[in-house]
Amino acid sequence: MYEVGTPEKAVGEMALRAYRIMGCRDAGRVDLIVQNGGGPTVLEVNPLPGLNPTHSDLPIIATGVGLGYNQLIESILTSALERCSDNRKNVSDFHLRSIVTNQRKK
Repeated sequence: MYEVGTPEKAVGEMALRAYRIMGCRDAGRVDLIVQNGGGPTVLEVNPLPGLNPTHSDLPIIATGVGLGYNQLIESILTSALERCSDNRKNVSDFHLRSIVTNQRKK
């Protein structure tokens, strides 16, 4: 079972810095370790984490901090839409927009 809490400022900053350096977009997971008396160390940056609501790390962690599964998926889709909104109209863009719109109606 996970124990999810708010990381110390240095841990959160390092995770975000690693995420950005690796060029991650929309969603990802950064695994760190903090040893006694030392600072945080990045173990892994996962730019494509699993999204299974019952056994994937990212949804479990999101739930632990109060973000429901549907909210997590909607935030990932919204981020992708904002990133890709350079006025290109294509089937993928239309499909993503319809998914987000349908999620908001529920």
